[in-house]
Order: sequence, then C-alpha cells, then structure tokens
Amino acid sequence: MPDNDIIQSALVPCWQAAGRLLRGGHPLLEVASASDKALARSLRQGGGLPGLDRLTALLEEVQAGQLTPGQAMDRLHDVEYEYDGSRHIKVAAQATRQLVAEVHQGASFLDARRAVAERFCWELLDHQLFGRLRPLLIGTRFADRDEAAAFEAACKAELTTAITKLASQLLADPTATALRAPALRARTRRTTEELMALDLLSDGESPDDQ
Repeated sequence: MPDNDIIQSALVPCWQAAGRLLRGGHPLLEVASASDKALARSLRQGGGLPGLDRLTALLEEVQAGQLTPGQAMDRLHDVEYEYDGSRHIKVAAQATRQLVAEVHQGASFLDARRAVAERFCWELLDHQLFGRLRPLLIGTRFADRDEAAAFEAACKAELTTAITKLASQLLADPTATALRAPALRARTRRTTEELMALDLLSDGESPDDQ
C-alpha cells in the first residue's frame, strides 16, 4: 500500500496466529484456514466496512463519467477524513482507488457495491497479513520471491470463495456485527514444491483449474 502511515511491521493480535503459521512453515490449508478466521475477526473488531455507500456511489460516478479519476481521488481523501481516518476506512479507500484506476484502464463493474466489498476484503487481508510478512519470508520460509509469490497466490486461491461469502455478509451488514468466517472446502494438502510445479506465476491458473 502506498499509504505508509498505516503500514506497521507488527501483526495485530487477531492476525498473530495466522502469521505464526505462515512464518512457521505450516501447510497451505492451515494458513488459509487461519487467515479466513482472522479476516472475519478483524472485520468484526474493526467495525466492518465504513462508508460503503459513499464509496460505492463514488465508483458508480466514475463509471458513469460523472467524475474523473483525479476528482475521485480527491473525494476519497474527504471520505477518509469524514470517517476519522480509521484503519478500515483507509483500507477501504485504498481498495476503491484500485477500482477507480481499473475503470480508467477500461474495466467495468456491474455491481459496484459488491466490487468495493470484495476488494476491501482482499486489501485488508494483504494489509494485515501478507503485505506485512512478505519481506520477512524471503530467505526464511521461502528460498526466493517466486516461491513466496506462488505460495501466496495458492493461498489466496483457496480463500476466493470465502472472500466472496464474507463480502456478501458485509453487503447485508456493513458493520460486520454478526459476521462469521465461512468454512473452507477440504482439499488435499500440497507441499511448496508441488505449488511451484503448478507454475502459478506463469500461467495464472488457480489450484481449482488443475
């Protein structure tokens, strides 16, 4: 994330178990399951997705050509300020910036509200876990960046359905008061070597495509 003011090296308490598994060499599914639970807990404790309606309206205005990307970026700063610059509004604003940039590059989102909710979940996962630990994993758990990236891509592939379900819960209740982690499907565990053999980085397929 470019917002260096909200990047911290230490994991917040509800993410520490997932972080220990990731750094400790535990299997992919254990890391994914712990990440799923941590994300749900983080959403509840952090107050869900603040400003969802405002962020959705902004994205819709960009798609309709009523706002330029530059105007949208200025408005996002205003939204952050209105919500007191909390961690979640900063992450949500960053997720929306990504979506605005993609619209500027030609993307289109039929359901802007869902797009914001799902991208927020992915961005929060990266902000709280992978983004913080990524520099620490090279040369420790993983031999190089490619191996680390392959594991991260496979872990996120396992979480895709869960993220969709978490976003649906946020759409129903943006405060995330009663949000619960969805169960991950049982899958055969793969070693890091097997993950590398999938060549995730070169062909872009998820484990489900194999």
